Amino acid sequence: MMNLHRLTSRVLDELDFAELDEVVIYDHGSDDPATIRWLAAIERREKVSVDRRAAIPEESLYRSWNDTIRRALDRHAVAEVDVVLLNNDVRLPEGFLGALTRALRAGDGRLAITYPDVDATLEAGVPRTLDVTPTKGLKGEGGLVGHAFALKAELFRSELPYIDERLKFYSGDRDLIHNVEAAGYHAGRVNGLPCTHHWGGTRRRRPELKEQQRRDVSLWWGEHRAKR
Repeated sequence: MMNLHRLTSRVLDELDFAELDEVVIYDHGSDDPATIRWLAAIERREKVSVDRRAAIPEESLYRSWNDTIRRALDRHAVAEVDVVLLNNDVRLPEGFLGALTRALRAGDGRLAITYPDVDATLEAGVPRTLDVTPTKGLKGEGGLVGHAFALKAELFRSELPYIDERLKFYSGDRDLIHNVEAAGYHAGRVNGLPCTHHWGGTRRRRPELKEQQRRDVSLWWGEHRAKR
């Protein structure tokens, strides 16, 4: 997050804290006094931590993603560790976290990531049955959405590389799903599980990130075309 703390506060209100061990809020350079006061207050809440970092693109968004996985693995020395990554501009139905992680562990051994169904309506709530459709690629290819997903963190102990932190704002989800599929795993859409996303809000407020997006796309495709 960066400023606009009301968005993050709304996401916290929609989480069931009984379903989780810890919430880490990554603050990327907020300078709004109201947001700074809110962060100081919210980190006193049980199970909530605030990690203050530089603004993107000085800091990589994907270092935050990687550090969330590292933090979970350091905290839980067990065979299975679930991590859920959420944007702060999403809306979630009641029971979202539990549905997403139950689907992740439903039995498909090659399933590494679960994510919501972009065609499901928030009003419908969590579906009664958690059917998962295996997918490839990103949203534009019928696959992973990068604004809300759960992953099996234990795969990063040995089978998956971390996301390339040279990427600062864009293409980290592409790097992630590429690595997942190269290792023989896949993502899966939880059919009927809603999550709405107000796409592109950060870029509208900070037009300089459009240039960073271009650099990130160029970096990722340049690297991977060279390996073909």
